[in-house]
Amino acid sequence: MECADLHQFPDLPDLNDQGGGNQNPDTGVGTAPQPLEAAIVETGPGDNGDFVSGVLAFRVAAYDPSAGSSDGAGIDFVLMWVYGPDGQLVREHREGTAGYCVFQGGEPDCNLWDFAANGYIWPDGANFTPGPHRLVAEVHADDGRVVPLERVVQIQ
Repeated sequence: MECADLHQFPDLPDLNDQGGGNQNPDTGVGTAPQPLEAAIVETGPGDNGDFVSGVLAFRVAAYDPSAGSSDGAGIDFVLMWVYGPDGQLVREHREGTAGYCVFQGGEPDCNLWDFAANGYIWPDGANFTPGPHRLVAEVHADDGRVVPLERVVQIQ
């Protein structure tokens, strides 16, 4: 199952710089790089709400403004984890292609996980339990900076 392309890169909040500075070749003075832009932009099919009904899409959009403004510019990879209501890890994925999705895809559509269609089992075999789930991601830039993201969604 696939979800619709999100079309435009959203306005993202500025995040704290977590890397080293760049050196101005004219003055020799170091300058801080622009903060990475990153956000969780999709939680359900074509939706970014806090309530997910039966089908999960966990998608991250990210870019380094010094490398460009398109999704994935200057980004090496994104690590993604989903934790169930009991705090146990139920899904993890390392995604290296823009349109960063926990169930892969993302070029341009994320693969979705339909719990009913999959017997209420996560892809890695854990049983699905409805309730609050933590979506966690780490965006790793080409220059080594890392930006954490986290969000809680109710999955029913």
